[in-house]
Amino acid sequence: MQTKKNNSFSLPDKNRLKIYFLWILGLDVVFVSIYGGMNYLASLQSFHYQVYLVDELKIPFIPFFIYLYLSISFLFIIPLFRLTPDELHRMGRQALLITLTAGLVFYLFPTVSGYQKTDAGIHSFIFKIVYLVDRPHNLFPSLHVAYTTLIITSAVTWTNYKIDLILWIWYLFILSSVLLVHQHHLADIPAGILLAHFIKRLVK
Repeated sequence: MQTKKNNSFSLPDKNRLKIYFLWILGLDVVFVSIYGGMNYLASLQSFHYQVYLVDELKIPFIPFFIYLYLSISFLFIIPLFRLTPDELHRMGRQALLITLTAGLVFYLFPTVSGYQKTDAGIHSFIFKIVYLVDRPHNLFPSLHVAYTTLIITSAVTWTNYKIDLILWIWYLFILSSVLLVHQHHLADIPAGILLAHFIKRLVK
């Protein structure tokens, strides 16, 4: 029997905790394998697609936005306090399929970033860590955007408008951050959004 969606945040019971940690663990394993593997394979290829316009390279680099970019880690906690067990199960399957689908696109359509690494000043240490993990090939579609879209659209209830507004503002900040820290190009964003919505329609 399907349980009713929470209109607000609530402390998770044992069942929700179990479901949440199982799908987070599964997603972590799949993400590391697929994302890391596809980045490695793309680095071995001599040709990469350029999915950006030259004018996009004029987008300013704002190092402070790296913290909004990394706030996706906290966003992943929201479903635990916002979704029912049935919704957590469903979102876990959706997240896994998003990762696998994106991995296939990364393999068939390896891209390259047009941005050059820029001095981030006092934020340089954070960027060095990001660059170690995030090679400039798995760009289209943006998994960062796809995951964010999945979580926000799953967590918004349209009944608690204050919480929904905060979530949508957070969503816009993360989408802006992928551009302003030069981790993605413009085309990567709608591609990530479409991927998330496609999988949500596919897996219900």
